[in-house]
Amino acid sequence: MASWEELREFMHSNWSVRDLDERHLQLVFELPSRRAQTVLIEHASNDETDWVKFKSPIGELTEIDLWTAGEKLAQKVVGGLIVEDEYVVVTNALPLSSLGGNEVVETMMRVTMIADELGAALGTESP
Repeated sequence: MASWEELREFMHSNWSVRDLDERHLQLVFELPSRRAQTVLIEHASNDETDWVKFKSPIGELTEIDLWTAGEKLAQKVVGGLIVEDEYVVVTNALPLSSLGGNEVVETMMRVTMIADELGAALGTESP
């Protein structure tokens, strides 16, 4: 994907996607755990490069033990934890310029599944 617009088209052609605004997409997956898991896809940029960020909440900040969440996430290959709008979120980012469809799907699903697994392990409801 060379551009955010190409990524948006790819997402819309493969999933039921909600456009939140020009820079944000939202998907909700029904997972084998019987939990619904939201994933947000964000167009981000720094001075030189366009990026895509994948973010999936695991619960509200007030209900998450960040130490435990961090220890559990440390066992995974991808992902980081951030706090955004009072939610603890699993995130990962990739540069758009060299991104292919397989990387989009792999990263999105890994972030989503990790967030679901952490949320279940920490006893949170699906945000």
